[in-house]
Amino acid sequence: MFKNIVISCFTLAFISSSAYSASINLSPHRAVYDLSLIKTGSDKKIESATGRVALEFSGDACQGFSFLSRQITSISDGEGTNKQVDMRVQNWENAKGTELKFKNITREGGQIILQSEGRAKRDDDGEVSLSLQRPQLLKLDMDGKALFPTAYTRKLIEAGERGENFFSSRTYDGSEDGTKIFETAAIIGKEISAGSDLRVDDIMTKANMKNMRRWPVQISYFEQAVGEQQPVYKLSYDLFENGISTSLSFDFGNLTLKGQLINLDLLPVKSCEK
Repeated sequence: MFKNIVISCFTLAFISSSAYSASINLSPHRAVYDLSLIKTGSDKKIESATGRVALEFSGDACQGFSFLSRQITSISDGEGTNKQVDMRVQNWENAKGTELKFKNITREGGQIILQSEGRAKRDDDGEVSLSLQRPQLLKLDMDGKALFPTAYTRKLIEAGERGENFFSSRTYDGSEDGTKIFETAAIIGKEISAGSDLRVDDIMTKANMKNMRRWPVQISYFEQAVGEQQPVYKLSYDLFENGISTSLSFDFGNLTLKGQLINLDLLPVKSCEK
């Protein structure tokens, strides 16, 4: 039901050396989001859902970017059955968007139900080679058009800066069994001018982000398949120009969760020594 969704630079979630843009400065930070249930599907099988996402994004354009997150979600079906899903994500991506190291593990009721660990690298010819350690030893070639999480976020911000309202790409973050690539379709709303939006709360003001530009974004994730299909899930949020996100919404079809930012700490920016 749940996917390893990274909100910041994220595991978006995330091609060549041109994926790096010096004009986009992604802010190292720690953030915590409280999850709450917005609505359920027509079957009404889920009565309540609560949770929390804690994440840390760090690094620089020389050493690469690291992303850590943990998401715990508790679900009740109203018949006395309670389920807790614990997802942990650990990624490292080089600044050029050509290499991704990942380790993901999902537990339900304390038992491991999904895990993946490996390394994906874009070769000089543009193709992506995958070396997987978990859930099985595996080497294979993958679609070279798929963006890694941080590169994906950069491309979204670049599209917003150009005033574009649509962005589509394949993306790969090593989640699920480590071999899945998603097709994405992102709708980018009109830029919210710096300092003009009432949705900027005290947390963002204290982080000196009140005067930053941002864009409302909705991303639909699809399985790779031929023909029309429904998205596997949808992710909506406000994307700031420094890569930080607020006003999250996760739509899994049978339930929709809201992610409310409750804490944000900006981390020191290290000097980039080449």
